[in-house]
Amino acid sequence: MRRVRLVRRTPLARMSKKRRAADAGWWQVRRWCLDRAQGNCEVCGARAHHAHHILPRSAGGPDDLTNLLAVCWDCHTRIHGNPQWAHEHGYLRSRYGRKIT
Repeated sequence: MRRVRLVRRTPLARMSKKRRAADAGWWQVRRWCLDRAQGNCEVCGARAHHAHHILPRSAGGPDDLTNLLAVCWDCHTRIHGNPQWAHEHGYLRSRYGRKIT
């Protein structure tokens, strides 16, 4: 009797080829963003690990360097936790230029 080897499908294997290509491009742009800031947070100067979208992707923001900001975890949390402060300092934009509350 022949044994059948089961292969576990990973989430990456279930993604479409188009989606995998887009994700690969995103990681490259993220790396360029962190390199541009020399690994430092562009808000406080600490070590950066996140690439923050100034105009959120949900609002149509592109994945390009002009829309990205290298930030540390604390600043990223602060930006999303206090959007009014972030908007005043230019770290967050709305799609239509409206005031963020």
